[in-house]
Amino acid sequence: MVTPDGTWLQSRYRHDYVEYTDANGMVYMVDGGLEYVRRSINDSAPPVDKCVYDDAPHGEQRKAASWGTYGKDGDEDLSYVTVADMSTDHIKAVIKTQQGALPRLLAVLKKELWERAVEIVKSSDAGSRLIGDYPLSGAKPRDAVLGGPADHDAE
Repeated sequence: MVTPDGTWLQSRYRHDYVEYTDANGMVYMVDGGLEYVRRSINDSAPPVDKCVYDDAPHGEQRKAASWGTYGKDGDEDLSYVTVADMSTDHIKAVIKTQQGALPRLLAVLKKELWERAVEIVKSSDAGSRLIGDYPLSGAKPRDAVLGGPADHDAE
């Protein structure tokens, strides 16, 4: 959410209670991270809702979802990087090593890898020859993650 004085409040994980006293003297709070939404309501000076939900287009989700990182070697201060700004290798490492991460976040990361792969195929000469006029919109991210449609799906 964004308070009337322009301050962004973001709860990054469950029970991450964030509170702020706005320039107007009112207290604003948000809590719940990606698990639930709990926030204050000030009718006389309402905040701007900036929540992005599961059913939002991937283009919005990739800019809103973030991952906390201490750097590749773990020796940097904690910083948050949006999925859109993560390197492909970083996304792969998170998916491979952080299976305890929130399923919603893992889904956004996997969808991001899928979208990047589709763009590479579309933009390359070999990819263009390979897919021709084939509509990629009918393919599923599951196909890329698992290496292609399972043979038993056709049975």
